[in-house]
Amino acid sequence: MAWIVTAVATTVVSGLVSFRGAQVQAQAQKQQAKQAELLAANRAQIERNNALGRAQDEQFQSGVADFNKQEAFIETNRQADLADKQISASLASQQSKAGRAGLAGGSFEDILNAESLKLEQEESQLLYKGGQQAYEFSKSSELGDLRGKRAIEMGQYSSALALAEGRYQSSNLKAQARATSIGGYASLAGSLGSAAGQKASYDS
Repeated sequence: MAWIVTAVATTVVSGLVSFRGAQVQAQAQKQQAKQAELLAANRAQIERNNALGRAQDEQFQSGVADFNKQEAFIETNRQADLADKQISASLASQQSKAGRAGLAGGSFEDILNAESLKLEQEESQLLYKGGQQAYEFSKSSELGDLRGKRAIEMGQYSSALALAEGRYQSSNLKAQARATSIGGYASLAGSLGSAAGQKASYDS
């Protein structure tokens, strides 16, 4: 009779051990699900922070380009004013020398006009180069703004993707935990049923 009780008890204990193991495993899977969500939230925050950092860097570079553009305008205007003064001074000096030397007439006027045209062309080239430089800085600023906006958009996308992946992993782990827990109950019920069957067969 003792061995019958032992056999039945062993079956019940085995079922309880399986049940307990299943519940511990299910609890561990639930913890893993929470951990997946936390890690996803952390990754999402890192993506947002990185995107913000890139955007701020682009905005800084854009600001530098804007500053350089203004400086280019100022420097070009300064050089243009200086060139105007040099042109006026040069022509005045030549006219003064010509007056003292007693030079006058069409040939001298032609030389003076040619010299004036040459100096004006140099000034025009100076203004063109300054304008080109300012234009390049302006485009660099616009590109920086665009890259900054793009960085924010990509950061938002990467952040949302990290959260979605975390939710997916968490959902899978929770489903596994439920299946494991249910499996534990089923195992326990099966063990109890088996034990009852054994007892009934021994009683008969």
